[in-house]
Amino acid sequence: MSNTSKDAARSIVQSIVGLHQSAFECAKDAKNYNFHTVAMSIPGAAFEEAMPVLSELSSYVNESVKQFATESDGKVTYIEFPFPYDEDDEKWSEDGIHLSQEGYNMLGKALAPQVKVILEGIHSL
Repeated sequence: MSNTSKDAARSIVQSIVGLHQSAFECAKDAKNYNFHTVAMSIPGAAFEEAMPVLSELSSYVNESVKQFATESDGKVTYIEFPFPYDEDDEKWSEDGIHLSQEGYNMLGKALAPQVKVILEGIHSL
């Protein structure tokens, strides 16, 4: 990955981490000490096939965000995107980037059990 790509990847990671940290600060200000966030990996997409450097960038971002979640003392749960990109799969829209209605439904069904576990953990504290 070129230096420019690495800089872009680092900037993306900083933005994602900053978003989580801002959410934690807001929760702290509200005296909500059981606050938890979820970070989900960047899924594959058609653009990665066309530009392999973007696949490297996504992998870097995913690994960095996963590490951030691992080091968060249980405050951030990292979730792998639940299904791969496949241009022939009806879960993906024609643009090769966004999900179709079916894809969003499948994503919700895949994430719901994981979010339920998180919520149950928060409410048991």
